[in-house]
Amino acid sequence: MLQHFLDGLDAEGKSKATIETYGYNLDLFVRHCQAEKLAEIQPEHIRAYLADRSRGRAPATTHQAFRVLRTFFRWSIREGLLEFSPMDNIKAPRLEEKVINTFSPDDIRQLLTVCATLVNIYLEGEE
Repeated sequence: MLQHFLDGLDAEGKSKATIETYGYNLDLFVRHCQAEKLAEIQPEHIRAYLADRSRGRAPATTHQAFRVLRTFFRWSIREGLLEFSPMDNIKAPRLEEKVINTFSPDDIRQLLTVCATLVNIYLEGEE
C-alpha cells in the first residue's frame, strides 16, 4: 500500500527528493507504531511517533513528519482505505518563526547609488 501511495506521488510529478522524503518518513512511522493494519492506527500512535521525532531534532523535522502523515492519511481516505483520518484532531507542531533581516531604506538608497555610479562608469567607457 505504501508503494501505491509513493507511485501516486510520482504520477503527480513530485520530485524524486520529495518521494524519497515521504518514503523515509512513512518507513519510520510504520516501524515505530507496529500496527498490523492501517485501520488499527490511532491518534495516540501518531502523537507518540511525533513526540519521538521531536526529541533532539529541529522543529521542522517534526513538522515534516506531521505533513507526510497528514498527506498519507488523506490519500488513504480518498482511496477508500479508511473512513476517517487518525490525524483529524492532531494539531500541526509549531514551527519557529524565522525573522528575516531586510534592507533598511538607507541600505536601499546606498545600493541604488552604487548601481547608478556603476552604470555611469560603464556608459562613460562605451563612448
